[in-house]
Amino acid sequence: MPAPLTTNQISLWNASPKTNGIAAVVVLNGRYEFQIYDGNVRSFEDRRHNSHSFVGKDEQCDALASMTNLLTLENVLALARDKIHKLGMDEKELGLGEPVKLTQWRYDSNGVVHPLPLYAVRWNSDHVNCRHGTIGDRFNPYE
Repeated sequence: MPAPLTTNQISLWNASPKTNGIAAVVVLNGRYEFQIYDGNVRSFEDRRHNSHSFVGKDEQCDALASMTNLLTLENVLALARDKIHKLGMDEKELGLGEPVKLTQWRYDSNGVVHPLPLYAVRWNSDHVNCRHGTIGDRFNPYE
C-alpha cells in the first residue's frame, strides 16, 4: 500500500458520535478494515484473509486443515507489527502495549479439531482492547 494514505484509498467510511468521541469504520482499498473508537484503532483486519472468507465453508476448511502451515505465533506477531508499520504508524502512537494474547483458530471436522492458518493478535491499549487478525498477505504459510 503506498504511503501516505490518501482519500482516494477510502472505499468505506462510517462514523457515529459517542459520548467520548466517535466510533468509526474505515476500509482502505476495499481490503483493510480499521475500527476506531475514542480516537484509537480498536481493530484491524485484512478482509481478503479473515475468518469470513472460509469459516462455515466445510470443504474449504478441510482443505486448509490438511495443508502444512509454516506460520508460527512469533512470525504472526511480526506480520501484525509490519502491517501497522507499513501504514506509517507504530504501536506507541496507537497506545498499544505488548500483546497480551496470541491465538490460533481451530476447526472441528467430524469431531477432529484442526488448527487453521488464522490467528488473532490482541494488544492492551490505554483506552480499548485492540486486535489484529490475519492469515497473511504476500506471505504464503504453505510454501
